Amino acid sequence: MGFRHFYCSICGVVLAPSNRSGEGFPLWCKAVRAISKVEQRTILTGIGIVDNDIYPLYLPIEGVPHHIRFKDTQQDQEGPDVPLSCFPFHAACWELYSDYSEFAYIKGDLNTLFTVLNSIWYSNGALNWGHDYGGAGSFQGYRWLSKYIDSPVMADPRLSEDLLSENEAGRELAIDFAPKALSLGARTLQAHDPFRILPYELISEILLYLPSADILNLRLSSRVVALTKLSVGYWKSRFWPRNELGFAGSLRRPENYKWENWYVLIREQCKNGANQKNLMNRKRIWHLAGRLVELVSTAKSRVAFGSPMLDLSLERSLKVACVPPRKFPGRGCRELTHRAISFDYSLMSQLRGLKVTSVVIGDRRFISGVRFVLDSGNHTCLGYVDDSKDSWMGYNGKSRTDLSIQMLFGSEGFETITLESIPLHRRAGLPMAEDCVFARIPLRYLRGLMIGLDVRYPLD
Repeated sequence: MGFRHFYCSICGVVLAPSNRSGEGFPLWCKAVRAISKVEQRTILTGIGIVDNDIYPLYLPIEGVPHHIRFKDTQQDQEGPDVPLSCFPFHAACWELYSDYSEFAYIKGDLNTLFTVLNSIWYSNGALNWGHDYGGAGSFQGYRWLSKYIDSPVMADPRLSEDLLSENEAGRELAIDFAPKALSLGARTLQAHDPFRILPYELISEILLYLPSADILNLRLSSRVVALTKLSVGYWKSRFWPRNELGFAGSLRRPENYKWENWYVLIREQCKNGANQKNLMNRKRIWHLAGRLVELVSTAKSRVAFGSPMLDLSLERSLKVACVPPRKFPGRGCRELTHRAISFDYSLMSQLRGLKVTSVVIGDRRFISGVRFVLDSGNHTCLGYVDDSKDSWMGYNGKSRTDLSIQMLFGSEGFETITLESIPLHRRAGLPMAEDCVFARIPLRYLRGLMIGLDVRYPLD
């Protein structure tokens, strides 16, 4: 029986064992840390190793080495034979997580982080903080094993020392920016240039928050912007956590490097330098760590907006029931996005039953996937549904004309979607101070359904 592989809770790459099973893996994959529950306290361990298959993690806790079991999911229970459980990660990934928290001035705590990680199923059909349930982006939770050792995701996110010289960085900077500014200065000022009426200080402030690509476009369309000198503050802003080089913000900048030259050096290294793979993997981990940091920071203040029921018309002949909360535009945990389901035109709904999956967060259970089964045997999914955890809710012989889909959600998201009646004690069990929404949608004459299972973060 081969060694069982374990994975980083931040980046998803394998935690390489220190024994023969880990031969060929880079060293950065073998330095491991974890957060663990010890006597009702959540603590951060020291740096240790992956040791064996049964109690794989050998980590120092408050200076004392312990063998700790990896906590796969929230279903793993504590017991006498499991003294400790934890969520592990590479030491390098934890550094980036901590750097993002520090530089973005986002506050989180280990207890909340443990709770968030405890709500994640590590499988392709599960709720995951890096998972785009809208289908527009790629799933970030892939696992990389030994056959992918040469993959860029195995590159050390820490940099080697072979950097460009200051003179070469300065030359690259001049080649990139000087011709554009000079050529634009000779153009005729456009009559409707909106930047003409803005003071220099305000233009400089605006540029701090724009990506470099947008600034270059502005320099092509506005003579005022083209002639605005890019200050030292502008070059520093390129390394802000959410800007394009935020992942390099915690790298040590040599004292003899000007900020603009440092920007060009990192940018060129990302394109084709000796550190290209290292920087690209650092960027990947930085974005994943950043999403997790922001989720942890807002986990206690998530608010649902919605109304009991809202009728919409996607088409003239299609009546659709819509249940908010609305899709939020920011980063973070995306349980399910809005999805519209259209049933075949008929005098009655084609809906036959539901299959629902859920995750546990604290003592609450939330919907992570819904499958709508139609009379034809076909089905339509909202989110990802793992068959092994489905619970079937069908008609049970009742007339569908008397049935309805009943939904209940509170501040953390949808908690119940059923074809049966929601017990009063279930509704009454939610916190009194919480804004709850209960929706009842009759199945008779239903032509389609639009459901939004997102949670929207309130604006400051």
